[in-house]
Amino acid sequence: MGAGNRPVKMQKRTNIRRFGSEHQRAAKRKNRIVGHAAIAPDVSERKRAEKNALLNIQRVQALREIDSAITSTFDLRTVLDVLLQRIEIFLPIAAVTTVRLLHRETGELELLACRGLSEKEWKSLHPPFPSAAGKAAESRAPVTVLDIATDPQIQNREIFLKRGVVSYLGVPIIAQDRVLGVLGLYTKQAHAFSKKEIEFLSALGGHAAIAIHAARLYEQVVRANKVRDEFLSTMSHELRTPLSVVMGYAGMIKEKLLGEINPQQEEALQKLLIRAGDQLHLINVILQTTRIESRSVRPEYFPINLSALLAHLRSEVNSAYDKKEVSLVWDFPLAPVTIATDGEKLAQILHSLVDNAVKFTNRGSVTVSVRIPPHASERFIEIKVADTGIGIPPDQLPFIFDKFFQVDSSDTRPFGG
Repeated sequence: MGAGNRPVKMQKRTNIRRFGSEHQRAAKRKNRIVGHAAIAPDVSERKRAEKNALLNIQRVQALREIDSAITSTFDLRTVLDVLLQRIEIFLPIAAVTTVRLLHRETGELELLACRGLSEKEWKSLHPPFPSAAGKAAESRAPVTVLDIATDPQIQNREIFLKRGVVSYLGVPIIAQDRVLGVLGLYTKQAHAFSKKEIEFLSALGGHAAIAIHAARLYEQVVRANKVRDEFLSTMSHELRTPLSVVMGYAGMIKEKLLGEINPQQEEALQKLLIRAGDQLHLINVILQTTRIESRSVRPEYFPINLSALLAHLRSEVNSAYDKKEVSLVWDFPLAPVTIATDGEKLAQILHSLVDNAVKFTNRGSVTVSVRIPPHASERFIEIKVADTGIGIPPDQLPFIFDKFFQVDSSDTRPFGG
């Protein structure tokens, strides 16, 4: 009986082993499925986050480059070229990008810059812009076209279809509540622009508005400066001619070439010549300033005798000023001192400094001194003009080399301009 029971026991153990094996295989299958469900989304999400982070970094870098271009130059084409290049980072779907400027007189949108298409080819198109861009300018809001082939907003659509563009997005370029133009983007595949993409292009349109507005302001400043310089140059020439004639006749009378004069008349003529000379000097300074502004004046370096130049300047200045309360002190070596410089311009600079020092000194002294370095290795000679006058407030020192600047520019100022 014991032997007869063995097969039964063996069968039970076999069934248990088979059951256990199938259970383990089912558990393994179950674990594998659960494993895929838990891991795959995590990897995908991480990759998506990394991609978005990299894209955001690229966008920030692109905006910095655009801002840098705007602040570093007033050349509008340079800024817009940088902007159009960086659009590809924000919107990789872009095939063609354009900037159209609204003409202030005709009201038409004219091509200013483009990318993805030759400018010559683009300007040859007629009409040079789709009416969708005009709608964006008129409505002051973004305009999208899903399919250029069927949208009624597009004129001459065969031109665009021939070049393989399908969808269009145009955003207005607005600065100080004025529409300046339209920033446009074309794709070569049908694309429904998302809200985020429209916001991106609108933000770049804001950068384009800043660049265009800054360039226009700069053009206005340049134009105004040119008109002013031309006016000053013309007036300087016109004023100098009659003043020279007045000084010529006054000099002839003072020299008694036209008859005898008494001492009081001679003194009056001397004062007249001094003041006329000041006026002529002022006119010459204005004329010289306009020439410097127009970049037509360049320094010319030649060896000169500094001592002789200062001696001649001393003779001119001492005879021109009659302020008895102010003494002119000249401290420079009498022996020849040779330097390489533009002697005429150096004399003008020193004459202006001395003239200014005397003007703003009621009593005391004006000293012109020269310091020659003791060692031949030192390359610079110091020429100093010092006075005991009213001085310049420290907060005004950064502006002393600005054109026509005066600390006191009021009509009641005690000193002449």
